[in-house]
Amino acid sequence: MPKEDSEDEAEAEAFKAGIPLVSDRAPNGKVKMTSTKDCAVMSMLCLSYGCEIGLLWPVFLHFVTQFFQFFLVAEFFQQKVLPLTAMFKSPQVDLVEGMINLAISSNTTIQNFNYSIAPWNQFAGQGVALPGWIFTRCALNLDIPQSAVDVLMVALIMLLFGKFWGEVSSFFENADLFLFQMGSEVDSDRDKDKSHAAIKKALETPASKCSITAVAMHVKIVIVVLIYLPHLICQVAIVFTGAQYILVQPTLGVMIKSALKIYFISKFSGIMLKAYTGENMKKLTNGAMMNFDCKEGEKPQRGWWQSVLKAVLIFVSSALMALIYIFAYGYPVHMVGRKCEAYITNFGKSSSLFHPPGIPTCLPGFGTPGSSCGKESFWG
Repeated sequence: MPKEDSEDEAEAEAFKAGIPLVSDRAPNGKVKMTSTKDCAVMSMLCLSYGCEIGLLWPVFLHFVTQFFQFFLVAEFFQQKVLPLTAMFKSPQVDLVEGMINLAISSNTTIQNFNYSIAPWNQFAGQGVALPGWIFTRCALNLDIPQSAVDVLMVALIMLLFGKFWGEVSSFFENADLFLFQMGSEVDSDRDKDKSHAAIKKALETPASKCSITAVAMHVKIVIVVLIYLPHLICQVAIVFTGAQYILVQPTLGVMIKSALKIYFISKFSGIMLKAYTGENMKKLTNGAMMNFDCKEGEKPQRGWWQSVLKAVLIFVSSALMALIYIFAYGYPVHMVGRKCEAYITNFGKSSSLFHPPGIPTCLPGFGTPGSSCGKESFWG
């Protein structure tokens, strides 16, 4: 009897706590799925209780989507990012800096360099190597000061680093909830047929609520290693590829469009979720709760962290990382912008239009190759 009494007291003292399956969302209120990762996790949890063909599709869809995201970011880096970053590495950036410095010190525009005599002969044979990109890049500073360009880059890159910290936080929160808070002791005497029937019913009817009380540890490890970890690696790769791509863009319009390209790659999983995931599976995942028994003193403390502290920490960390990224790692880009600004200040807007030597800049039949096609009146 005393044993039974103590068990009853412990039972009364304990309580059932629950958090949404999509645990990187707000613990209270409606849970919103954002990627195929969420349905894949739900499917694997259900598969641990009974196999259904309908549960295999979300897992397969997630792996295919994850593969395409890795492929897209790898190709994007190779085809788009590497060629542009080469412009800011030696000897290319040294050539640009040297020519602009010489133009200012000799009070001679780059277009009027005479490579056959000093001091311009030091660049003999290299004048044509000055990439057309630098002319476009310096034209950006005709109307926009470099400080304004820096502010825009900080804002865009802050968005990416905010996503980075959000993904890192989500990974560790999910891993902690699965591996350390959610129960692992599955009742060996449970009615497997009943569990299987319940899962089948949830897939066949629009389930609004689903409680998961315990999952075997090996299943949770598989979920963290095969779903959460690759998702984190892919998102981090997208963030840093995107930050580098935005950093080296030559014009304001292309800079903003580059952010939209990165946004598409990062949201590709969400697009696949909406297009190819069954409605019942979405509702099952949306209504799922992970439950665990705990004492009052052990209740997870999530209020201030989820509502205020986490957001402030992510904002401050993203701002610091963006500043360090632009002015330390991206120093050559910042330096070229300052040199372009100094060049324009020295020669004025109308006389310092940048055009690659010998390359036509007008539409066929209009103007002459190398001219500004009447833009002097517009900029002047």
